Amino acid sequence: MQLESFKIENFRSIVDTEWQSLSPDNITSLIGQNESGKTSVLEALMAFEEEEISQDDLRNDESFPSIYCKFKLGTNELAEIFEDKILPKKLSKIIEKNNNSITLFRKWSTLEKHDFDIEDEVIKACWNEVVETKDSQENPETPKQEEQTIVTAPPVEVPMTIEEFKNEIFNNAPQFILFEDNSLLPRTIDIEDIKNKNKKAEGYIGAENLLKIVNLDISTIESNADNRILEDKINTISTKFTADFQKYWGQKIGKNDKITIQISLKNHPHTAEESKKGKPYLIFYIKDSNGSLYPDQRSKGVRWFISFYIQLEAMSKDRKNVILIDEPGNSLHGKAQEDVLKIFEKIKGNLQIIYTTHSPYLMDIDHAYRILAVQRDEDENNNHTKIMSIQKLGGANTDTLLPLYTSIGVDLSHQRVIKSKNNVLLEEVSAFYYLKAFKQLIDNKEEMYFLPATGATNLPLLANLMCGWDLDFCVLLDDDSRGRGVYNKLLESKIRDESRLMKLKDKSGIEDVFDNKDFWTIVLKSNEKIPKDSVNSDVAKKYSKPLLARDFLLSVEKGEIKKEGLSATTIKNIEEIFSKIKVALTQENKTVGA
Repeated sequence: MQLESFKIENFRSIVDTEWQSLSPDNITSLIGQNESGKTSVLEALMAFEEEEISQDDLRNDESFPSIYCKFKLGTNELAEIFEDKILPKKLSKIIEKNNNSITLFRKWSTLEKHDFDIEDEVIKACWNEVVETKDSQENPETPKQEEQTIVTAPPVEVPMTIEEFKNEIFNNAPQFILFEDNSLLPRTIDIEDIKNKNKKAEGYIGAENLLKIVNLDISTIESNADNRILEDKINTISTKFTADFQKYWGQKIGKNDKITIQISLKNHPHTAEESKKGKPYLIFYIKDSNGSLYPDQRSKGVRWFISFYIQLEAMSKDRKNVILIDEPGNSLHGKAQEDVLKIFEKIKGNLQIIYTTHSPYLMDIDHAYRILAVQRDEDENNNHTKIMSIQKLGGANTDTLLPLYTSIGVDLSHQRVIKSKNNVLLEEVSAFYYLKAFKQLIDNKEEMYFLPATGATNLPLLANLMCGWDLDFCVLLDDDSRGRGVYNKLLESKIRDESRLMKLKDKSGIEDVFDNKDFWTIVLKSNEKIPKDSVNSDVAKKYSKPLLARDFLLSVEKGEIKKEGLSATTIKNIEEIFSKIKVALTQENKTVGA
């Protein structure tokens, strides 16, 4: 069973999140500024799990929270859960028609009291039919005197109650678990403390998680009298664990030195306190070429990452749960934050992950569908939290999306090298993505390098920098008022002559290169009727333009969109752009060679 979507009402800064779907690949990120309400979403889901709220969770109007969670059952999962139970006859088919989903909710009426129920009326109705059938069997109509015969009624098979059913669904649903940084490895821990599950022992959770990952059972340690053989086994385990860990921790100390994790088994000496004399204990080291240090002697970032890796790996060994993580990796370098995403990718098959962040390094633009943007309403009278899916990011403000746009910039910097010639300056990132896609679609082999600015008004500055670096370039602008203004400014400044400047003739934005049908069906992926006199570049402003463009490029690169799928008008417009660019670049190359 998986969490499919959620809805939260009247919880802290939240009035109504509306239904929000989780990413289908089990990794969902909540992005937004501080105080936007990201953490409130996680805490509301934990309130659903723990069945309790506090005074701090109430809004100023003292309305009480309602939290809804929709769970999707796997194939045959209903039959497996209720294998030895009697259910209403139509229930299985009703749930199947309900997309194999069941929605549970908790609605509080006081701090101590709440209702827990099934939201789906079609499912609840199955029990109404059961009651009617039972009543009719217990009170059959009396037959006419001449027809009366002695009949022994078969025993009535009574299905489990709806209360029992919903509790069983909840017990089998994924558990919400809030990740807490409480599993740091200790310096040492006694085997006896692990065996007795002494949670008060320092580092117990971290040690237990690590032993769980490496499949080292306490009974193996206790039953093995030969310490030499056991030490060899533990060394082998340490080596394997380190190799696995190093796949996800990309940081190096110096040029090539990577850290390793070492586990050792020792026995307390006879000089130890009486209760520990001769008894075994484990020692943990984090090593590099300069020597071995205890975990607490390493940097906060290294300690946190190892703890994070160990805890999530251990969690992934259990049934599929939903792990809630608030701002992971705050103490990590940007490179190490990217390593956090690698761990998410590794465990997503066994766990669902919901995490909050405002770091561009913890966003994967190739998987933008994972993003839910969280921001406060800009209406001063409300100022409540709202959540926007990737399809509605056009309603998000710049501050909310800043880490996302920064992430796009980081992504571009990883793959772009500014050349001495054949550079094409563009107004924005969305033009960069579309032109890369167009170039591939028409199989254009010309050498050209697209360099986006962050808006048309920044192009003169970028052009000046290019001139200062003695790099040759041409410029492509939208044919709107802002684009024409920059066009004239560049001409007046004589940074570029007219042969190096191009406008998308009669097009207010790069989106207008598509005909209306192509834009709506292929770019927006919309089945809606195209409004009369619709202008693509105006419609795109209601969305996140860079993300629309990025998704289009990815679809082209995957072969999901091909030239044959576009209209003749769209292809003609694309070819005209590249024809203009070729002329402008040829002019540049003549100048460079002069």
